[in-house]
Amino acid sequence: MPSGNTIEIASKEELVDLLSENPTMNIIIDFYATWCGPCRLLGPIFENLAEKHAGKIIAIKVDVEEGEDLSNEMGISTMPTFLVLDSKGNKIDEMVGSSKDKLAALFTKYSC
Repeated sequence: MPSGNTIEIASKEELVDLLSENPTMNIIIDFYATWCGPCRLLGPIFENLAEKHAGKIIAIKVDVEEGEDLSNEMGISTMPTFLVLDSKGNKIDEMVGSSKDKLAALFTKYSC
């Protein structure tokens, strides 16, 4: 469940809105499933990193079942998958799997 520093979305339209509202910040998206064990383990870590980097990067969560069209459009086939988008919506990095150290490195690398 998202905290105050993460935003839950389910559609491309919501993503486009976030991009237009935040034209200078990178976005990191956690594509997860409620039934995915590694997703449940990394969820709180993602939310803690979002809090630590608040105001420097936009942290988004997408439940792949609720946001199936967006997940398919982004090419998500494995959970958890973390995508980093630049402020124009271009994919600039990706991490698949449950490494908390690699996830922390993504936040650090792409926070403005």
